[in-house]
Amino acid sequence: MDNLANIENVAFEPAPQEKFPRCPYCKQALEKIWVKTDGLGYKGQREICMCPHCEAFLAYNAWAR
Repeated sequence: MDNLANIENVAFEPAPQEKFPRCPYCKQALEKIWVKTDGLGYKGQREICMCPHCEAFLAYNAWAR
């Protein structure tokens, strides 16, 4: 546990409006992200987020009632 990063003194601030994160695969600016959703809201849903430039898988989210 000694190797954990010390973030006590790190300042968090809002990002500038003109800045966007970059895709970790193709390095393009992610001004938008594609989201594919499966399932109905009252039973649960699954979502994946994709880069619109290289179609790389970026994130997964699932929830069920």
